Amino acid sequence: MEGKEYKKVNEAWIPSPWFNNASNDWRTVFKEAPQIIYKKNEMIYQQGEINTYIYYVIEGRVRVSLLDDTGQEKSIIILNQGSIFGESCAIEQTPTEVTTTANTICNLAYIHRDQFLPVILNSPLLCEKLIFNLTRKLSSLQHHIREITFMSAHERVIIYLYKLSVQYGKDTHEGRKISISFTHQEMADLSGTSRVTVSNIMRVLTMSGIVQKINGYYYIRNTEEFTKWIPNGERR
Repeated sequence: MEGKEYKKVNEAWIPSPWFNNASNDWRTVFKEAPQIIYKKNEMIYQQGEINTYIYYVIEGRVRVSLLDDTGQEKSIIILNQGSIFGESCAIEQTPTEVTTTANTICNLAYIHRDQFLPVILNSPLLCEKLIFNLTRKLSSLQHHIREITFMSAHERVIIYLYKLSVQYGKDTHEGRKISISFTHQEMADLSGTSRVTVSNIMRVLTMSGIVQKINGYYYIRNTEEFTKWIPNGERR
């Protein structure tokens, strides 16, 4: 693999709209919970509804978005396997501020708030997990607001690609493999730009020998050159 080595931060958490909750394991809480399958682009709950369930992503990805009065959608975070969601509105019993949608085929476990709360409140460890879960989501959203406000579309695509390589990167003979597949549309939705813009940026990176797509997965082939594209102050 060309270029300098990435810092060993694979297990460290990094604020990102691609929310990774793997280190915050909720499987034991949802072990006996009922499960439900959602098709790609099927809505789970809609902005303004009362939601009484906390969901756990067993498989797939869930898109969290805001809708305006015209139905225009802005994606703000994508929840990956191992994440929980719906906890804030379910616990508070207030109308949901966001819409959640299956970004891929999803297998979700779910627990009613009246079952979830006693389990959490009787366990200091689970209380701590829930606090960390909420604060990490808040931090991810704060970073996302800053990036949407102060970075160009080009910079956002680069930094989100970099964060994916930190969160899900594995060093291989072909380069640093981003071990989850994603579409240009997913990247465009989070970056607040068009799919065409994302495709053009990825094409330039590929033609420059920095990035390569193999069997549906992206590889960072030249980490030294790639880090030159990352906005100052954003490298880990």
